[in-house]
Amino acid sequence: MASAAASLRALLPVLRRAGTGVVRCRQLSTGRVAMGEGLAVSDYDYGTLAVSQPRQWVVEVRLNRPEKRNAMNQAFWREMVDCFQRLSEDSSCRVVVLTGEGQSFTSGLDLVDFAPMFTQFQTTAGGDIARRTLLVRRLIQPMQDTFSAIEKCMKPVIACVHSACVGGGVDMITACDIRLCSRDAWFQVK
Repeated sequence: MASAAASLRALLPVLRRAGTGVVRCRQLSTGRVAMGEGLAVSDYDYGTLAVSQPRQWVVEVRLNRPEKRNAMNQAFWREMVDCFQRLSEDSSCRVVVLTGEGQSFTSGLDLVDFAPMFTQFQTTAGGDIARRTLLVRRLIQPMQDTFSAIEKCMKPVIACVHSACVGGGVDMITACDIRLCSRDAWFQVK
């Protein structure tokens, strides 16, 4: 089974041919590692994402919940928007590589994390389907905005998919500019 690191290693020769150089980081007095002229890696501090710079101009955004197979919880949806909006403006980034940590790229929506909301939909608005639909729309719109942030990113976004890419993961990679898959990658929408 291929890992995210293996997918990224396979991509690096392609990026090297495209003119990217070797990462040359310097330690700042604050203990942060500089990412060229833009923000430092530590400026991208998220709970569900790990951001690194494996090469100059190349930023890796890694889904980082391997214990949950990178399931998309509520924090993920907020952090992705912030991360990609910032990367779009970061002068030290020319390309973004989206990967997943652990055994799966992503298992999709974290149903355990969203269970209270789903229960709320059942009890709110009684039997009025129109009010329930409005509540669902209010939940789904920010999720759609998350993937729109990837699509609107001014830098090319390359998805490196390994193993499972389920549900919302399929939607996420369709917002990317390029999709690379390992031999063990599989996709499912239910």
